Amino acid sequence: MINASSGLIAAGSSARLNQLLDDAGFPQGRGRIIEFATHFGIDHVSASSWLSDDMLPRDIGEMEAIAEQLNSTAAWWAFGAEEDQPAPDIPTPKTADDFMLVGECVNEILCYLDDALGGDIDIAIDDEILMGSYGEVYADAKKNKGKFNRDLVARAAVKVSMELYRREKNR
Repeated sequence: MINASSGLIAAGSSARLNQLLDDAGFPQGRGRIIEFATHFGIDHVSASSWLSDDMLPRDIGEMEAIAEQLNSTAAWWAFGAEEDQPAPDIPTPKTADDFMLVGECVNEILCYLDDALGGDIDIAIDDEILMGSYGEVYADAKKNKGKFNRDLVARAAVKVSMELYRREKNR
C-alpha cells in the first residue's frame, strides 16, 4: 500500500491523471477514488490527493507502474510532456551574479525536495542530474530578477526524483 505522505506537487497532474482514468473507463465522481484506490492498491487519502490536489506519488516507481498500466508515462502524468522533449533555451551563466543565481536555483530545488520528502534526501545527486533540472528555473529567475517560480521549482524537483529513480532502477 502506498503512503499518503507524498509532498511532490506538479501543476495540472491531477487533471492529466483524471484524463488517463477517463480514457481507461474508470467511473467519474466519488466512485473514481474508490475504484482507482482498489485497482492499484493505493490508500484512499493518496488516491484523493493524486486525483484532486496535483500531488504526485512519492514513490516514482509506483507512479511509473500506474502510468504504464494506463498506457502512458510518469513524465506525461507529471508534466504533460514526454521525456524526450527538447529543453527550452537556457541562457548561459556568464557573470559571478549569474553563477550565484545558478547556485540559488539548485538550492531551491534541493530544499523543495527535502521539504517534500520529509528530510529524506540524503542521497548523492550528481551534476548531470542537477544540470538537467535547474535550467528552466534559472532562465525564469534570470528573467524575473532572481524571483523563483514555485511551480517551476516543483517541476524541477520532480524531474530530479524521476531521474534518481531511473538510475537506481538501472543499477
